Amino acid sequence: MKYISSDTNIWLDFNAISRTDIPLLTGDNPLRKAAAKEKVQVFGTIGLLEKLYVEGYINQLEYKFCLESLLDHKERRLPTDEIQKRLDELKNMNLKRKPTKEVLFLNKNREVPLLQFPKLTETGLVEHGFTTRVGGVSKNELSTLNLSYTRGDDEENVTTNFKRLAKALNREYEDITAVSQIHSTKVIKVTNKERGMGISRDRGVVQADGLITNEKGIVLSAYFADCVPIFLLDPVNKAIGMVHSGWRGTAYKISDNAIKMLDKEYGSKPKDIIAAIGPSICRECYEVSEDVKLEFEKGYSKDEVEAIFDNKGNGKYQLDLWMANRIVLKNAGIAEENIEVTDICTCCNSKVLFSHRASQGKRGNLGGFISLK
Repeated sequence: MKYISSDTNIWLDFNAISRTDIPLLTGDNPLRKAAAKEKVQVFGTIGLLEKLYVEGYINQLEYKFCLESLLDHKERRLPTDEIQKRLDELKNMNLKRKPTKEVLFLNKNREVPLLQFPKLTETGLVEHGFTTRVGGVSKNELSTLNLSYTRGDDEENVTTNFKRLAKALNREYEDITAVSQIHSTKVIKVTNKERGMGISRDRGVVQADGLITNEKGIVLSAYFADCVPIFLLDPVNKAIGMVHSGWRGTAYKISDNAIKMLDKEYGSKPKDIIAAIGPSICRECYEVSEDVKLEFEKGYSKDEVEAIFDNKGNGKYQLDLWMANRIVLKNAGIAEENIEVTDICTCCNSKVLFSHRASQGKRGNLGGFISLK
C-alpha cells in the first residue's frame, strides 16, 4: 500500500494494495484520521474500494470520502443516498443459478462487477467479462450500467458507463470496438485501424454480429438483453472472437462462421479453441412460435431439433438457445471439455441483468467483452 500522509491530506493508491497490506487500513491509521477530517484523496478502482468496505476493512465514513474522491466530485460532496445506493446495489447482487455446477464467477473487485469464465481467465491471455446492471450512472429502467447509445439514455451517462467498464478491463474507452448488430451471420476482422469503431467513433457504420482479432489491446464487444454471447479464444495462435447470437444467429449458426473465419485469418484450429456461452435467456423462459422452429429445421438434424425444442401445443415451443449453441460449437469441432455454458439466465435475473422479455422492452443493454493482453 502506498500512501503519503500529513496533517492535511492523504494519498492512497488502492491499485498497489495486496492482501498483506489490507490489515494496515484497520485500527488507528492515517486513513481513519484523514476520513474523519474529511480530507482524503484516493487513486484506484471503485471495485477494490467496495471490496474493502464489504469485507469490513474500512467503515462507511471512510468509504464515503474515498468514493467521492474516486468519482472526482470536485465541487460537491456525493449525496449520502447515492453512496448508499451503490452499497445496496453491490450487496444485493443475488443471482439465481441453474441447478448445475456453478460456471460463472462474479468478480466484484473491478471498477464494475463482471461475470467471468474460469476457463478463459485461467489462460492468462485475455481480459474478459460480461456486465450486469450494477456499477453505472444511468437512471430508471436503464439503471445503472446501460451500455447502449440508442435506448434513450443521456449520451454522457452511457459514455461514463463505458469508461468505468474500460477501467474494469484495464483498457481505455477508445479501445472498445463494436458493430451495429442486425441478427445476421456476418463476422468481421478487426485491426488497429478499426479500434474504437462503433463506440467512441463511427457508431452504426458497420453492420455485423461477430468480431475477431489477433491484435493485443483491442476490446471486442457485443451487446445483449436475452440473446446469447459467445466468447472465443484460440490460445495457440493468440486470436479471439466475440459473437452476438440471437435465435436467428443461432438458427443460421453464426458461431460456426466465426470459427471458420478464425481459421482462415489466423490459422486457428477448432480443437484448440476455448468457447464460452454467456448469460442469456434460458429454455424455461423462452417461448417461441412455429416459424422459429421451422428456421431451425433448415440447418439442424431432426434429433437436434427435438432436443432443443419442447412442444407446448397451439404452435408454441420452449427453445433452448444454450443447448443449440453448444451443438453448433461441437459440430464445428470444438472439444466438449473446451466449452463452458452459462448457469445464469437473464430473464430469471432481471433485477441484476437486463432482459428484453422480462421488462417488455423497457431496458438497457448488457455487454460481453474480450481483449488479448
